[in-house]
Amino acid sequence: MTKTEREKSPFPICLGDKGDYVKDIQERLALLGSAVKVTGEFNIGTLSAIKAWQKKNKLRVSGKISAFQYNKLVDMTDPLKKPAKKRTAKKKA
Repeated sequence: MTKTEREKSPFPICLGDKGDYVKDIQERLALLGSAVKVTGEFNIGTLSAIKAWQKKNKLRVSGKISAFQYNKLVDMTDPLKKPAKKRTAKKKA
């Protein structure tokens, strides 16, 4: 991958990376029950959480997040991030 291609796509996201994508991944892993700290820095704790998530979901356990895996994580957590509004039934008097 050339430098220009790397600037266009943040993937794969791996150990040492920092930024909004890393923070989003950490938040989504936390929503799924991981004890990962949301710092925006891909550290050893994030690596461990990603490997556990990959193994649990029968994905290639690399510790890196590909575009495919990121999209899968988003699909799994979007309903958790945006809770549906509950309808309240009106009681008849």
